[in-house]
Amino acid sequence: MFEFLLDFALDSLESSLDSLVDFALLFCGFCFMFHLGDSQ
Repeated sequence: MFEFLLDFALDSLESSLDSLVDFALLFCGFCFMFHLGDSQ
């Protein structure tokens, strides 16, 4: 059971890795813009 959950988690992680990277870049860009707007 645990091995099945581990395999399922790894598969879902691999499939969502690209979208996760896109989300991380978007989040970093948003934080950067917010930091620039806040400093002015």
